[in-house]
Amino acid sequence: MIHAPHLDLFRRLTQELDQPPAADAGIVMLSTDRYLDPARLAGEKQKLFGGLPLLVAHGSELPPGHVMAFDRLDLPVILTRGKEGQVRAFVNACRHRGTRLVSGEAPKSANRIICPYHAWSYRLSGELASVPLEAEAFPGLEKSDYGLMELPAEERGGFIWLMADREGRFDLDDYVGDLAGDFEALGVAGHVVFAKRVERVPANWKLISDAFHESYHVKRLHSASLAGFFKDSIVVDDWPGLHARFAIARTDLTAVSEPADAAELRTLVTFAYTVFPNTTLIVSPDYINVLTFYPVSAGETVAVDTMLIPEPPANEAEREHWQRSSDLIHDQVFAGEDFRAAALCHEGIAAGITELTIGHHERGILEFHRRIDEALGGEAPAHRSA
Repeated sequence: MIHAPHLDLFRRLTQELDQPPAADAGIVMLSTDRYLDPARLAGEKQKLFGGLPLLVAHGSELPPGHVMAFDRLDLPVILTRGKEGQVRAFVNACRHRGTRLVSGEAPKSANRIICPYHAWSYRLSGELASVPLEAEAFPGLEKSDYGLMELPAEERGGFIWLMADREGRFDLDDYVGDLAGDFEALGVAGHVVFAKRVERVPANWKLISDAFHESYHVKRLHSASLAGFFKDSIVVDDWPGLHARFAIARTDLTAVSEPADAAELRTLVTFAYTVFPNTTLIVSPDYINVLTFYPVSAGETVAVDTMLIPEPPANEAEREHWQRSSDLIHDQVFAGEDFRAAALCHEGIAAGITELTIGHHERGILEFHRRIDEALGGEAPAHRSA
């Protein structure tokens, strides 16, 4: 059975093969201030990256009885999964003298989190478990008052979600909304991480994300890599809540008949998602890439590419197969083409380009920025008709 939203997008896509819709009226000019202004970035960090649930990891990255550091936000975080399976998040700081507790983003097996300075130890559920020389050094200490500072975190749809606000609350049923059904249909929870790559890109985080809101660039920017797999700028979208679904026509797509099943559909259509504010999912025929973009400054971004595969490689031949796919999609397509293009674009606007020209095939960019502006409490994007 094919997931209903996927089938709907497929049918809309096939209608455009022979008769593309008329272009929207006019060209739109988008101000570049939104990419360069440090004050705007501060607002984005506070309201988007501090006040919304963020998709920060795949569930398979954190097995039961493990901890891992997460350092992509403006505060250090520990993610834990107890032996009972529940995911939690804490500020990565000891309640004694504030020492960082966990270093390195690779998951580590642990029964306790032990401070490297004075060996205060914490359970994976955050409670203070033991203090050396407690009776004489800290008489009357109530350990129940010195647990780790907890952050809102949940696991849903195969992903781990975090809010970087200790007082914050979120409802993932409401926030993830319709996308939960998509993640289930794609079997995301049953996938495993094959590769995780991290790049520092000299560009604003939204310039990188913009590329994943249009397919006008695919035949041109990716002419030496994946252009041959896709038709030119044949794409449809919908926008459930803050998020987005895209269906991009692959070369073999025709308007003759509907696919027999979801596996065949993925050979005809590439589905992509924006999980607001900073995550892109790209669904290839046999694997999924999860791209997350974390701003360092107005002109620098940490881009994390996580490649998910249906099951661990069973042998060396399978491992080599997935490695070739990973090398192509990350090294050549993402890092070598998409991220490089964003960096070149940032150079241009930093040199004095004050407006970007947005055409019919790039209207997803305007929708993305409109949602950012709404989340920031502003009006529609600062744009004008050309």
